[in-house]
Amino acid sequence: MKKNVKFLVGTVVLILVLALGIKGTVTSREYGQDKVDRAVLRQLEQTYISDVKTLLTNSGYENSGVMLNYVKDGDTMYYTITVHHDAITALTDAEKSILKAQILALAFELPECFFQQEFLSIS
Repeated sequence: MKKNVKFLVGTVVLILVLALGIKGTVTSREYGQDKVDRAVLRQLEQTYISDVKTLLTNSGYENSGVMLNYVKDGDTMYYTITVHHDAITALTDAEKSILKAQILALAFELPECFFQQEFLSIS
């Protein structure tokens, strides 16, 4: 009888260890995949910021402040690119719209990433 109880307890312990080991492997793979996706996304974000700064410099707005923020809602990312330069605040609405369109045209295209742009004015 004692042998059966020991065997049963041993079997249950082995099953628990096996189940936890499998779950740990699955969790680890998911975590690693998320890290890879985030690394790729981070590179795309850095390239976008660099492209926007180049556009602004070539348009006569050297030393512009450029900031990219995002909000994650499930798998969807909502980005806001904010640009600050004193000379931009003097532009007409039509000129700002053209510059805004140029900035947004540089954004990377992924199915679940959405972009908006705003000009920061400190007055």
